[in-house]
Amino acid sequence: MWSAGVVLYTMLCGYQPFQGEDIEELTEQIQNGQYEFHADPWDNISQQAKDLIKCLMDVNPKTGYSPFQALMHPWIATVHIFVEILFLIISYRMEQHQIRIYQE
Repeated sequence: MWSAGVVLYTMLCGYQPFQGEDIEELTEQIQNGQYEFHADPWDNISQQAKDLIKCLMDVNPKTGYSPFQALMHPWIATVHIFVEILFLIISYRMEQHQIRIYQE
């Protein structure tokens, strides 16, 4: 789940969470879970998204999220609902477009 947190972090802000000057510093940051939510762009990203990333990138396997916990997180649930609504809107628009094509 840790790597899913890294990917989500990168997708939301456009850069990787670990920024070491050399391999030793990078390795230390990764092993200790040292990353930051910098003001830009993280001020524009929801607290729920940041919370999910923190839970996914927890380096302690006993306290880090399981796949089930990640799927139950409020941010995932919100995104899931948004995607379903978007799918319904797109499907409706495509259906309306098909009706207009057949009527012409």
